Amino acid sequence: MFSFNRRWGTWGFLRLIWRTRLIALAARRRVWLCHRSSLSPARRTSPPKRGGLNCVLPCTTLGWRANRNDERLLCLRRCPLTIRPLWGGGARSTPRSNCHLPSPYMLSTYAAVALFVQCAQMADSMFSLNGENAAAIAEICTHLDGLPLAIELAAARIVSIPPEAMLERLQSRLMLLIGGRQFAARHQSLRATIDWSYESLSEGEKALFARVSVFSGAFALGCVEEICKADNDLPAAQEILESLATQSLLRVARGSERRYEMLETIREYARERLAERGEAGTIRQRHAEHFLKMAREAESNLRGPEQQMWLERLAADIDNLRAALAWALDSDEVEMGQQLASVLRWYWQVRGHVGEGRDWLARMLVNTVRTPTRAKALAAAGALAIAHSDYSAAKILFMESLEIWQGREDSVGVAEGLYGLGRVAANFGDYSEAEALYHQSLALYRELKNDHGISDVLYSLGRVESDRGNYDGARAFYEDSLKIRRQLQDKWGIAQALNGIAYAAADQHDHETSRALSEESLALYRELGDRDHMASMVFNLGYIAGEQGNLNLAESLYQEAEAIWQEAGSRTNLASLYRQWCFIAVAQGNLPRAQAFAAQCLSLFRMLGSKRGTAWGLYAVGYVAARSGRYGEAAPSFEESLPLAKEAASRDTLASSLKELGLVALLQKDHARAAQRFKECLIVLAATREKKTIAECFEATARFAIAVNRPLDAAWLWGAADSTRRAIGCPRTPFDQTGYARDVSATRAACGGDQFQSAWEKGKASSLDEAIKDALELA
Repeated sequence: MFSFNRRWGTWGFLRLIWRTRLIALAARRRVWLCHRSSLSPARRTSPPKRGGLNCVLPCTTLGWRANRNDERLLCLRRCPLTIRPLWGGGARSTPRSNCHLPSPYMLSTYAAVALFVQCAQMADSMFSLNGENAAAIAEICTHLDGLPLAIELAAARIVSIPPEAMLERLQSRLMLLIGGRQFAARHQSLRATIDWSYESLSEGEKALFARVSVFSGAFALGCVEEICKADNDLPAAQEILESLATQSLLRVARGSERRYEMLETIREYARERLAERGEAGTIRQRHAEHFLKMAREAESNLRGPEQQMWLERLAADIDNLRAALAWALDSDEVEMGQQLASVLRWYWQVRGHVGEGRDWLARMLVNTVRTPTRAKALAAAGALAIAHSDYSAAKILFMESLEIWQGREDSVGVAEGLYGLGRVAANFGDYSEAEALYHQSLALYRELKNDHGISDVLYSLGRVESDRGNYDGARAFYEDSLKIRRQLQDKWGIAQALNGIAYAAADQHDHETSRALSEESLALYRELGDRDHMASMVFNLGYIAGEQGNLNLAESLYQEAEAIWQEAGSRTNLASLYRQWCFIAVAQGNLPRAQAFAAQCLSLFRMLGSKRGTAWGLYAVGYVAARSGRYGEAAPSFEESLPLAKEAASRDTLASSLKELGLVALLQKDHARAAQRFKECLIVLAATREKKTIAECFEATARFAIAVNRPLDAAWLWGAADSTRRAIGCPRTPFDQTGYARDVSATRAACGGDQFQSAWEKGKASSLDEAIKDALELA
């Protein structure tokens, strides 16, 4: 029914045509779209089509009058009289660039992409949408705001410019999208379309239209009044903004707050007008100063009760904050840029934009003098480097920051620098050094009565104790940190402290407490939009599921955490994830997959320079090799992990490696060496009281007792192991269950039924200390 020319520069007119009730025109192809100029007596070559509907665009004045009853006109104005333009609503015409890219088939269902492909095929019949060009075409359509004229002009160049090259050249949309001779005069360029709209504006509208081009993304009325109307040289800004929106040069952004935004193509044009007016420098400086002021206000609220509101506010204006950072670099306003980037560090970290934050801070820190502003920016860059698992870079950054603060005798800065270096040492596995630095920082923060600093250091001391295997000590530090953060109403800090307690509880096999705290922490992180720490809690829930034997749930949760951490580039977290995933794969009987996870874990930890992590990775590699029957490969991995675990004070890894070395020696019939390794393992476990590993060591020692023909000792060890596992709710995996059932049956047969049961019950009734003491005597 419709026949019209699509080469128009704005959306509103065509959307209005499609929404008009035209059902009465039953005949096919009875609606025509024509330009007002073609109806003027001077230019008309043929009368309007009769017996149908003529859509006249634009209709401001008309030098022609219908004189027949069957001549119908639908007159469309650029500026509606009383109706708002139809900007929003309806189906998406362009794919959103921040979503995962759909398949070429799904992309072809988007109106903008379909139009691009259709026009490109008119220029080149061999052109098609495929996996190689789909991403570029989707990005082109997004860059061009879905404007039909812009898309047609771009697609027409497909013969000489492939999509990938075209995307690179779209930095200047208006220069690329110039029509050729085949287009009518009014279609010669997209610029002509916008020129026509601009020339129709009043002087006040022209001025504000040019000035609001300084904004990137959406902007609020208050920002316009402070930045664009500071000289009071314009009438009420809100009236002008509404007028520009009515004329389709702005649109009202969706959301709870009334904000405005410009299509990128129109913004580029408006910036040219701003430069012509000679106001670009002044307006851009005001823009940067305004958003620096906003960021400073946010800084004092990002760790308090209004934390979530300020994170959302920064997110809403992040494009403008980026523009302010870019202006600071371009204008050599280094101090302003450093201040702004330092404040945004917290936003970047919480919202998962760590790489972007590091890039901005690195650019701000090039060849600048050693000022307090630089010291603060160095500390911010160091914190983001830790979040990116780049501990060597973090150490350099924090050391320079600390030197500047010490030279100025600034206690707050010194405390922050010491704390940052403590975090670096802890991540390298140097726990003694980390502890010393933390205590120096804590003493300064307490002198300053800086509760945020105190709570941060207490949390990190908990991490050190947790890594050492002292879970009771870790929980005490976490609880102290949590108490302060609840008083401060620091939602992120509360979530982090709950996170720490949940992990410590999981390591103590207090699964119900750990699950409840993980879910509480996860809910808080989700409210704040902190995806990295959301993944951390999902990972812990997966660990609990695996410990309780729900392997499929653990697998699903690990996949969810992996996707987030891969996107964020969180290598330390990924390495820890692959270590645990390796054990799940072994439990599922998928040894090749387990070997791949163990290798990834070891590779990442070695790359990061983490002693504790490398010890973990070596243990994982040896564990898979042993379960695969490759004992000659397993033993060297376990042996290599021992000195690293000792140096990093990682007693859990040390005990596990000693236990596995004992099992390898037992399988190789080296009973003396097996007994020695089991004894060393039990000595470590007597201090750590890590119950899962204790149960595993009891089972390993029971196998040793069978091998040296002491079945009654084996029977009570099986009973002690079973009692310990039941106490912590940690069943054996299906992979281990077969061997366990075989060995217990052999023990029962060697003892006789009654004697076996009596010894089993004795072991089951023993306290943990008694069982460890008896096992040490046996070994």
